[in-house]
Amino acid sequence: MLPSEQPVDDSWSEPHATDAYAPAPVQPAGSPIEIRRFDDGFSAVVPPAGLWRGSGGLFGFSLLWNGFMLVFTVAIVGALLGDKPPDDESAWVFPLVVILFWTIGIGMLLGSIQMGRRHAALAIAGGTLMVMQTGLFGKKQREWPLGEIAAIRVGPTGIRVNGVPVLELQIHDRSGQKMGLLAGRKVDELEWLVDELHLATRTRESEE
Repeated sequence: MLPSEQPVDDSWSEPHATDAYAPAPVQPAGSPIEIRRFDDGFSAVVPPAGLWRGSGGLFGFSLLWNGFMLVFTVAIVGALLGDKPPDDESAWVFPLVVILFWTIGIGMLLGSIQMGRRHAALAIAGGTLMVMQTGLFGKKQREWPLGEIAAIRVGPTGIRVNGVPVLELQIHDRSGQKMGLLAGRKVDELEWLVDELHLATRTRESEE
């Protein structure tokens, strides 16, 4: 079970007089994300991170899982077709177990490809935050007036790889809804993006 999330902290959204003069956050070394800052806005283009780096280890784990399942399936099929097939009860239980575990393995593989190959864009303009993410399973996009945003932070997706939660960038609105994106990218990269969005949002509010 993942630890329960803390109540949404919306204190960051309050404008401060010094926010407009805050230094820009430092981009992590090796990060391919392209940031542009404007007098009245901000944009970020997030290219695919790749299967190994962008899936937070899920791609490698899914390969191990499916490799094991291949060996296990061959062994089960050999037992069912061999000279000494299992008894009637296990004859139908084993195929169900195999199908279930293959479903899990294929789901993890597809999920890791989605995480590694997707790309995203974020922008703040005209008092609105706009987000778009495109990947294997299509595109999702949304926009919020800045006054409707309760919090922008790094949070858990609900997925764990080797016991470690997979994190994502989360945008919470004041109605209690949440949009998550960029799951599996490096934590320092996600935290840097959060800092950039906080700074751009506060700067915009200060100007208004």
